[in-house]
Amino acid sequence: MANITPPTAPLLYLGSKVTDTSVDKMLKPTLMFIFFAWLPTLILTTFIPQLALFVPDLLLN
Repeated sequence: MANITPPTAPLLYLGSKVTDTSVDKMLKPTLMFIFFAWLPTLILTTFIPQLALFVPDLLLN
Protein backbone atom coordinates (compact mmCIF):
# COMPACT_ATOMS: atom_id res chain seq x y z
CA MET A 1 0.00 0.00 0.00
CA ALA A 2 2.79 2.41 0.78
CA ASN A 3 3.92 2.49 -2.85
CA ILE A 4 0.88 4.48 -3.94
CA THR A 5 0.14 6.58 -0.85
CA PRO A 6 1.48 10.12 -0.51
CA PRO A 7 4.60 9.47 1.61
CA THR A 8 6.18 7.06 -0.86
CA ALA A 9 4.31 7.76 -4.09
CA PRO A 10 7.47 9.47 -5.39
CA LEU A 11 8.92 5.96 -5.71
CA LEU A 12 6.50 5.32 -8.57
CA TYR A 13 7.51 8.53 -10.29
CA LEU A 14 11.21 7.91 -9.74
CA GLY A 15 10.92 4.35 -10.98
CA SER A 16 9.06 5.50 -14.07
CA LYS A 17 11.75 8.06 -14.87
CA VAL A 18 14.62 5.62 -14.33
CA THR A 19 13.05 2.88 -16.46
CA ASP A 20 11.44 5.17 -19.07
CA THR A 21 8.06 3.59 -18.31
CA SER A 22 4.80 5.41 -17.78
CA VAL A 23 3.35 5.59 -14.29
CA ASP A 24 0.20 3.87 -15.60
CA LYS A 25 2.20 0.77 -16.54
CA MET A 26 3.83 0.71 -13.12
CA LEU A 27 0.58 1.31 -11.25
CA LYS A 28 -1.22 -1.75 -12.66
CA PRO A 29 1.11 -4.35 -11.02
CA THR A 30 1.07 -2.34 -7.81
CA LEU A 31 -2.73 -2.35 -7.71
CA MET A 32 -2.80 -6.08 -8.54
CA PHE A 33 -0.51 -6.70 -5.57
CA ILE A 34 -2.75 -4.63 -3.32
CA PHE A 35 -5.96 -6.35 -4.37
CA PHE A 36 -4.65 -9.93 -4.34
CA ALA A 37 -2.08 -9.87 -1.52
CA TRP A 38 -2.39 -6.88 0.78
CA LEU A 39 -6.17 -6.59 1.01
CA PRO A 40 -6.89 -10.29 1.71
CA THR A 41 -4.17 -10.32 4.37
CA LEU A 42 -5.66 -7.23 5.98
CA ILE A 43 -9.15 -8.74 5.97
CA LEU A 44 -7.98 -12.10 7.35
CA THR A 45 -5.95 -10.61 10.18
CA THR A 46 -8.75 -8.19 11.03
CA PHE A 47 -11.50 -10.78 11.31
CA ILE A 48 -9.38 -13.73 12.50
CA PRO A 49 -7.12 -12.19 15.17
CA GLN A 50 -5.53 -15.56 15.99
CA LEU A 51 -3.61 -15.28 12.72
CA ALA A 52 -2.00 -12.03 13.79
CA LEU A 53 -1.42 -13.15 17.38
CA PHE A 54 0.09 -16.55 16.60
CA VAL A 55 3.76 -15.56 16.98
CA PRO A 56 3.27 -13.36 20.07
CA ASP A 57 1.37 -16.22 21.70
CA LEU A 58 4.31 -18.54 20.99
CA LEU A 59 6.73 -16.13 22.63
CA LEU A 60 4.60 -15.69 25.75
CA ASN A 61 4.07 -19.40 26.41
